[in-house]
Amino acid sequence: MSPSSSKPSYKFAHQTNTMAPIHHFAGINPAPGKEARLKELMTEFADKVEKQEQGVLKFHLFEQFDGEKGNVIIVHEVYEDSAALEAHLKTEHFAAVKKAFAEEGLLAGPYEMKKVKAFAGFRSR
Repeated sequence: MSPSSSKPSYKFAHQTNTMAPIHHFAGINPAPGKEARLKELMTEFADKVEKQEQGVLKFHLFEQFDGEKGNVIIVHEVYEDSAALEAHLKTEHFAAVKKAFAEEGLLAGPYEMKKVKAFAGFRSR
């Protein structure tokens, strides 16, 4: 924080404007026996996002290991701004992945989305 302000002056290194990027985390629970297909589909989706959506600054897929509940796919998405997020939600590849989730029965239940805002820390080393 700056001495004259009570607001944090936190800013990501890649930020070029004063608006903070939009961070989303999604938790996706694969249906039994569908984990490999879900990972394949999400990998293809990530490739399309990288190639076609310049406003998406980061799109990482992680796997949370949980012996009791099974594995969960965690998606960390960072959007340049709200326009980039809205554009992402309107892409053909987003519609196609949602359709595949339903038609192929890939999910054990609804996926969970969390919109988060950084307030401290550092980008990476």
